[in-house]
Amino acid sequence: MTRKHLLLLSLGVAAVLAITLVTRFGGAGPADALGINVSVSVSKPANGSFLTVGERAVVTVNLNDKSGGALTRDAFATLNLYMYGPQETAKTVTASKLLNASTDRSKTPHHYIDLLTNPDVSVSGNVLRYTLQPVSNEEAGTYIASLWASAKGEPERDGQMFALAEFQLGTATVENQIVAKENCAKCHLGASNGQFYLHHVDPGRSPFGSPSIDSIPPLTCKSCHNNDGYAAYSGNINDPTIEDPSVRTPDPLVRRVHGVHRGSGLQTNFNIDPETGNFKNYTHVVFPANVRNCNVCHVDDRFKTKPTRQACGACHDATWFGDPATKPADRKLHPGGPQADDSACAGCHQPDTGGVAPPISVAHKVPPTPFTHVVELVMSQPKNGEFYVVGEFPQVGITIKDAATGNIINPNSLVEPKDASKVQPNETRRANLFVSGPRSDTKPVLTTAAGQIPSTSYYRNNDLRVLQDKSKADKQIIRSDTKITYQLGDVKGLRPGTYTAFVETLAAPPNLGGWAVFNFQVGTKTPDKFPATNCKDCHRDTTMHSAYFAVEFNPDICKNCHDYERQIAGASGWTDRNNGFGAAPLARRVHGVHFGRYLDKPKEVHASVDYSEVIFPQDVRNCVKCHSETTSWQEKPSRLACLACHDTNAAIGHGTLNTVDPTPKEPYSGQQTETCTVCHGKAREFSPDKVHNISSPYKPPYPREPER
Repeated sequence: MTRKHLLLLSLGVAAVLAITLVTRFGGAGPADALGINVSVSVSKPANGSFLTVGERAVVTVNLNDKSGGALTRDAFATLNLYMYGPQETAKTVTASKLLNASTDRSKTPHHYIDLLTNPDVSVSGNVLRYTLQPVSNEEAGTYIASLWASAKGEPERDGQMFALAEFQLGTATVENQIVAKENCAKCHLGASNGQFYLHHVDPGRSPFGSPSIDSIPPLTCKSCHNNDGYAAYSGNINDPTIEDPSVRTPDPLVRRVHGVHRGSGLQTNFNIDPETGNFKNYTHVVFPANVRNCNVCHVDDRFKTKPTRQACGACHDATWFGDPATKPADRKLHPGGPQADDSACAGCHQPDTGGVAPPISVAHKVPPTPFTHVVELVMSQPKNGEFYVVGEFPQVGITIKDAATGNIINPNSLVEPKDASKVQPNETRRANLFVSGPRSDTKPVLTTAAGQIPSTSYYRNNDLRVLQDKSKADKQIIRSDTKITYQLGDVKGLRPGTYTAFVETLAAPPNLGGWAVFNFQVGTKTPDKFPATNCKDCHRDTTMHSAYFAVEFNPDICKNCHDYERQIAGASGWTDRNNGFGAAPLARRVHGVHFGRYLDKPKEVHASVDYSEVIFPQDVRNCVKCHSETTSWQEKPSRLACLACHDTNAAIGHGTLNTVDPTPKEPYSGQQTETCTVCHGKAREFSPDKVHNISSPYKPPYPREPER
């Protein structure tokens, strides 16, 4: 199956009456060299806590630059006032009556007040005031007044912003958000420039995009994306009689976010048709965590206790809740029958137990990986108790247990199959030991396989099984009835740092096996910093190579196979056995995967897996999103890392011209001398931190959907 990633949205913010929330973004604003700094507030209610029926509040807007200087309306191209509430997902609507805003989508403006042109706006220098209509039958709860402001000209980040103010209507009880901004940030917040990368950041309205619209998810998002808001889509997925694309249906945030993150799993033509589909630009999206794990975004259990057709149907888009007689051909009848509203949802779909349908916690349960083995690793103690030194020969102790019973499996029973295509229940598909390090520029070390260079094998694995051909048995293995001891070589010659022992097993079909990883120090007690980090921010509890050994996203594991030792002679291309590396080195593979959609040669990332639709969920130039512990990425550029993203013929030619290569037919034979650091090294004119600088000065993101 094609692997593709992206993602989008969420948030939470503490609600306080009449508190002004201001978001700022760096860069130079065209309205003033200092940029804009606007604020919005709502007048205090008569009772001091919440607005009551008949009460008219006043919204006050202050227009300033970032130095505190006053600005007039003439400096602005956009000053749109929105208001919505309450915050409960199924109830959130634009407060059109309070705003006295039109809901007629054929008119401009609709669902907001244009503070630049509305005659009811009171102007006093840099202060604007707008009096709301009396409170009437609005639903009680937490409401938000939001102001979208942009300066005239082509506003960069400091020339645009969203300001928010929360206030209470009909109740003093403050509502919490159902999702958290911090959870959105894990994938979508640019690590180097503090900018969220969601839909509106794309260049479109201006060459710089509109990052302010996405600046405080989901609060800014819900200004338009609510159950009766400005944002709408053509037609209506729940009414097949509406075929007129001019008919607009409100597009609430829960539908939009669920649909985007569900992308590749959507099924209806209405959503996925390549020409007219409502989510046609997102059908490549694969949520990088397990999409059933609602707590990745949600901060409470309302997804279990308050199910709705809208929220659930956004992911399960083929479910038809309407009249069976009008069901479209690509939909499936809701097993519980037609549902005219959401009143019965929670009755059948109980949170944890009971109900007619499977409980939501059961339906959305992410089952643990069904390992059949528990692998345990220990290392012999260094003489100084902290790290191995020259002259020491470490030992790895390996114990394999039955995951169901906890009983130790006799290593003598881990037998190589007589016929690998017909593995018997008493045979073991794999049992391998890898030892590698250090964390930077990792290579296989200390084992029998590590010394077998060059080789025709893909990996430097040491087979722990009882082999059919006894003459091939690894002489470093000491086998007892309860464990395997592997005798490593002398650590002499190893660079000081952090090294890793990794064991993976694969039982007889259909069983999986197990794995374990153990880090140890050589020459120093100080652990190496990770060249790459934060994988779990986006990937959470998902696993890699799930059909094989289902390992977590952990560079200490990945680098055991994706190391930097070229071991196969004669290979001269990434489609020719990874240019002689066992598996593509980790920098090459990871960079290529995450930049897949923009590569010139996406099929060179992997021989059999298509990553050509992968879009990193923020600007990939935010290098510190992954490289958060070290600066090696900006100090030690290399062909392996840089040409993984910059893979055009021109870029490859540039790298080749700046490499002294005595073996041009094998460009990664190990005999090459790269001169990358002359121009791209630390503090050089074209160092990666300079050419990838996107915050000072501000650089807009590249188009999220490039043309092939």
